[in-house]
Amino acid sequence: MAFNKKNVTLEYIANAGVLLENKGRKVLIDAVHTKHVPPYYNTDEKVLKCMIEGREPYDKIDVMIFTHHHSEHFDASAVCEILKNNRLTQLICTYTIRDMLKEAPNFDPIIVSQVHELDIPYSKSIVIRLKDIPFEAISMQHDGKNYEDVDNFAYYFEFGGKTFMHLGDSAPDIENFEQAGMFEKEIDVLFAPFPYIGLKAGRELINRLNPRRVIVVHLPNKEMDKGNWLYNTFRVFKKYERELPPTDFFTKPGEEMTIK
Repeated sequence: MAFNKKNVTLEYIANAGVLLENKGRKVLIDAVHTKHVPPYYNTDEKVLKCMIEGREPYDKIDVMIFTHHHSEHFDASAVCEILKNNRLTQLICTYTIRDMLKEAPNFDPIIVSQVHELDIPYSKSIVIRLKDIPFEAISMQHDGKNYEDVDNFAYYFEFGGKTFMHLGDSAPDIENFEQAGMFEKEIDVLFAPFPYIGLKAGRELINRLNPRRVIVVHLPNKEMDKGNWLYNTFRVFKKYERELPPTDFFTKPGEEMTIK
């Protein structure tokens, strides 16, 4: 990963997972998941090994945050190993994730002080400051009728003098966002799952949020994309590109971007 004290550097890890770095500080979002869930990418084994062993460029991670517990976003055993071997790393998560960590076969009580689980009623939020970084966790409805009972957080935080929002798998429903007060926030970079491009409701929400830049994540691996989600997402994007804020796509793990 390139290192520039003046900018925030982003690295795409896998699926919805990204690493942010500024002035040696690092925030890791939804980027530790080992289970192969087609058609999505999972965290590369070499990358995960570096995270666990605390080796560059994945060493000295200040804060890990997870939006929810689904296996293409989170793996309990791997997170336990990272926390055990990197005692300064802090974790923000749902109560469900906290429970899954405790149930993992390699759980060690030594990591409890590093875990900051949040119990947030739907559409409400909590602000927690870790490593001098303020994070607002917002309880949002997960997309899909089969997942309405899933605890899903969106995160809004300031890092490197810029504001970021990661939606996790939040449902692209205007009521979901209005009740949570999402439209009142100033957003420099919005991480949004790909249905927000393909669906009219998603595009409308992006424009209501009015970020300076959108980065689309959760895209499938092209080689496993039997539903042609990639093709259809880019087809719709080309049609409506002029109506959207500047938009980039993370499609392959290891891609980097600098936010100036």
